[in-house]
Amino acid sequence: MKIALVNLCKIEDFSLSKYWQDSHDFLIENDIDFVDYISGRSSIGELLSGFYEALKNTGVDLIWFVQGGNRMLELYSEINWDLVKASKKEFLGFSDFTNFSLVANSLGITCYYGPGLKNIKTFYPNVEDREFLVNFLKNKLLPEKIILPICCDPVSFGSGEECIIGGYSIATAFLALYLNIDFSDKILFIEHHYLKGEKIEDANYFIEAIKLQLKKNKPKAIMLGHSMLIDNFDKEIDTMLLASRFADSLKDLNVPIVYVDHFHTIIKLG
Repeated sequence: MKIALVNLCKIEDFSLSKYWQDSHDFLIENDIDFVDYISGRSSIGELLSGFYEALKNTGVDLIWFVQGGNRMLELYSEINWDLVKASKKEFLGFSDFTNFSLVANSLGITCYYGPGLKNIKTFYPNVEDREFLVNFLKNKLLPEKIILPICCDPVSFGSGEECIIGGYSIATAFLALYLNIDFSDKILFIEHHYLKGEKIEDANYFIEAIKLQLKKNKPKAIMLGHSMLIDNFDKEIDTMLLASRFADSLKDLNVPIVYVDHFHTIIKLG
């Protein structure tokens, strides 16, 4: 399987970052068949041009957004969505990428929520920790989801074949409403990665915004992902504690709520 590397979530030449060498080594060491559309591109125009080249490359099977960031909503109106749909490509990314995947899913395009390339050896220091990602990038083998029930009997959650849609809380709270997505036959996936200076109270704002939507547009179930937030002492909060707090806010919707450790799996969206 051939992978195209693109970068639209953070406007920079990723090949000049301190993370590039480890990222590049990971690709070479694991014999990943890839095409680089990020090196030497630092402006919005250059990065978009690389993205369109990846879409038009008939040999590419999967387009990988190499890192998260906060620029996808800004680029929403700049992207040629007709070209995205016509390419028949599939896409992989995380965090801000879900501002892309929500739109793509609404167009019938399959996306995958999984690790970025940035910090790959820091987050997954051991070779065996990275095997699930290598298997996906080479053979598109999806690992088993690690699902823990929070507010439901696990049996009631379903077979795992349901349509999962959603992602970063800001995207889910606002973009899904703009796109008028019907959640009634879908599992809603929600996670939150903090921006600099953001605390638990800020995340609660987006969870409450989501809950207001869901009262009139209720999903079949809610899947909470591996969220990352800091407390008032600038310490990272345990992800399961966060999931429990979010679940407590959402439990009056009376739908099954589960936690999935997507830090060690890949989730098909759409």
